[in-house]
Amino acid sequence: MRLVILAALLAAAAGAAAPAPHDHRGKIAPFPSKLPAVALTGAEEATLAGGGSVQKQVRVGAGGRGFVVQDIDAAPEVVMGRILDFPKYPKMVPNLKRCSVYEKKGGNPKTLKVVMEVGVVGISMTYYIDHKYYEKSNVITWTLDYDIKSEIDESVGYWHVAAHPTKPGWTRVTYSVGILLAPWVPTLVVNIMTKQALSAATTWVKKESTKEADRLGRPEAEGGAEPSPNKLKLGFGCRMRKLFGKRDYECEAEVVAREAEEAAAKKAAEAARQRGIIRSIFAVSTIGALFAIGGIGMKMGLHTHSA
Repeated sequence: MRLVILAALLAAAAGAAAPAPHDHRGKIAPFPSKLPAVALTGAEEATLAGGGSVQKQVRVGAGGRGFVVQDIDAAPEVVMGRILDFPKYPKMVPNLKRCSVYEKKGGNPKTLKVVMEVGVVGISMTYYIDHKYYEKSNVITWTLDYDIKSEIDESVGYWHVAAHPTKPGWTRVTYSVGILLAPWVPTLVVNIMTKQALSAATTWVKKESTKEADRLGRPEAEGGAEPSPNKLKLGFGCRMRKLFGKRDYECEAEVVAREAEEAAAKKAAEAARQRGIIRSIFAVSTIGALFAIGGIGMKMGLHTHSA
């Protein structure tokens, strides 16, 4: 009898702990993993070159989706690294109070489920996002995690990170999002989270990506030394492995080891350069001394001859 009661209590506790599902299984069609290329006019290319962003409408299925396109002075792996660095979102994304990964799976695509809490003009809303990361094509799509109830009605979106078509070391980002909020949410909050969402997202990604590119170091001007790949490529690889299960200190050890090798090589090159400078100074001094001795000898010879 006691075992039956205990089993019943455990079952009730498990049922109480299970999260309630969302109110629906999707109101906005999710984005496909591959979309038609966004064609840009000459005027739009000029806007991007001037640092601005461009909003476009792209046909998707029977309808259309609004996108924003932004050029960023950072390599694609740096930009994607910022977008996937969910634990740091509260420090990078305006109005975001909390963000953490609660489930992740490998494969193609990789799955990253993230809980976010946004706070706008005194109103906080928590929601659960199911991201799909297509690593080979540098695409991220998302929907709500419909197995858990969110405080926003719907969210679907799309990131595409690509090498810039004409600027080496730059990235062209394409972004879109569709959001539905509850009827009780004030109009001001609705505008911030929907109408301003397109430009706001690419703005923070541009800012944080250029900061990260500056921190990691950029290529020298044309004709200069090649940039070190260690912090850029290995650091990005570490972040990806950390997201999908590799312990952080292993990645850090790899980066530190590579940087130590670079530092030793630079130190050796600098020492060789300094030795070369010293040898040059010594050679010049020696030649000067020889000339001086020769001059004295000539003067002494002249004096002797005149005597």
